[in-house]
Amino acid sequence: MALPYSYSRDIDTLFSVASDTVSGDPINLINAAGEKLLPELAAKGRIFMVNDAKQVSHPVVHTDGGGAIVDYVVDANNGGTAAGHSLDNAAKEILSHAKFDMIASSRNISFPQDMPAGNQLDYMVELMKSNGVGIFQREESLLLTGGTDGGATVASNSPCSVDTNFKSGATTRAPMSILGVMAAGTTLGGDASDGDETDESFAGLKVDDVPHWEPQRLIHTGASGSTAAAVSTTELEDTLQKLILQCTFSGVESPDTILCGTSAYEHLLKAARTRLSPTHLMENQGYGTESFMFAGCKVIRHRMLEFTDVKYDRAEGNTECYPIHLLNLKSLRMNIVKQDMNIGEGFGFLSSPIEGVFPHPTTTNLFKRVGWKRCYSLDNGRRSFGSIDLISAFD
Repeated sequence: MALPYSYSRDIDTLFSVASDTVSGDPINLINAAGEKLLPELAAKGRIFMVNDAKQVSHPVVHTDGGGAIVDYVVDANNGGTAAGHSLDNAAKEILSHAKFDMIASSRNISFPQDMPAGNQLDYMVELMKSNGVGIFQREESLLLTGGTDGGATVASNSPCSVDTNFKSGATTRAPMSILGVMAAGTTLGGDASDGDETDESFAGLKVDDVPHWEPQRLIHTGASGSTAAAVSTTELEDTLQKLILQCTFSGVESPDTILCGTSAYEHLLKAARTRLSPTHLMENQGYGTESFMFAGCKVIRHRMLEFTDVKYDRAEGNTECYPIHLLNLKSLRMNIVKQDMNIGEGFGFLSSPIEGVFPHPTTTNLFKRVGWKRCYSLDNGRRSFGSIDLISAFD
């Protein structure tokens, strides 16, 4: 049953105004979603509105493009063939591109045929806000764990369709996950059947071809070989400090954020408090904000990382382990496609190309279908990311 045109047009206009108003400011929606990683990206200016495209690509310079350097005596470098005087003339392949596919999503937004009396624009705006908050809560889960259930499901998702770990079915896809950044296409990807995945690409690049495309990985000092074990607070601090140093290459290629679950956070926080003085600093450190500083990195507790999973066991993939991720948020970014029609400033990130609203076939509710596109990418390298492996418990 179709709706009368005038009624459909009025509701459609109301919906469009609310949608453009709300989705034109994704940062507020991200902050309102109440999670940790995406708001941290937003605070660092790492949420970008981009034009529509099949994928986002970033240049990766993987070698020095120059040749031999000669330190010579003035007027003595005559271009001859004497030792130390001749310069090479070979050109090198210095540049590759990391590629990150755009992922499209859609949902129905339903609302009652008879909306509450009063300012219906306010009602529609709040309806759109609640949907936007739900979208970004789901995005946080997809990015952090690779699943949509808040940490119970873990997946090592790669970002490009040519990658072995790219999650793509007959009709569905998923964006890159943090575990994908840490594990996909590495010497230890967490797949017990394939101990060396460096011949598999991540973002279209293989570690075999671009060695510094590989992230860092350390086994905590309390573990023996490839067997997971409990870690003490001292062992955890020592390993984390070594990992931070191992991940630091330059001002841009260096970690700035540590993500961990509640158990790991409490261990690190307890150790940090014991070293603080005066007393009020000890009491307030890490209170309220659920974060504190360690070796120049911000330690953030995340509820979705309190789950254990065999996929966090990158050595053999058969033991339930806790994750601790070391991130470089100067490299990680979120790219959201803006629905720009070259009129004014654009219309936010939610699109609905079909005019009109439609009734559900079995209820009196109406619905409008919306869609959006986004992806996550690394624009300042991957080697400044790292993880601590084989943590089975915290002593």
